[in-house]
Amino acid sequence: MSALDVFQYADRKAGRDSTLLAGAEQHLYIVEYVNAGVKVGVTADPPSRLKAHERAARAHGGQVGRIALSGPHSCSKENERSLVRLGGAGNRSEYLPITFDDALKAAEALSYPRADRDAFAARTEAGFNFLKALVLRSDR
Repeated sequence: MSALDVFQYADRKAGRDSTLLAGAEQHLYIVEYVNAGVKVGVTADPPSRLKAHERAARAHGGQVGRIALSGPHSCSKENERSLVRLGGAGNRSEYLPITFDDALKAAEALSYPRADRDAFAARTEAGFNFLKALVLRSDR
């Protein structure tokens, strides 16, 4: 199975995976703007984000074509930056003047590891305990 689902906007799904670990994982997406290039990004809420892109395309007289959507993974921002670099030296825009197929090919070469739930829970608890100690210490 591919790390990315590819589909037409009209055939969109409710969402890729409901097991996203909030705060540690996001989905990577590639949106094809018909005759205008692609937009890459990350989101924790694919249905809402894809709908926003469809509204933006319509508002500018365009339309959304194909979409590639990954499952939730822990290195989504790094993957997004890798795709943004496809726009050329110094590019920082998530809107790329490349084909959907070129963006998809690059995205398929990336890694999509899941977050370690136990390690994330331990980091979260350690941060909470640190803040709790600061608050209790300041009450003296």
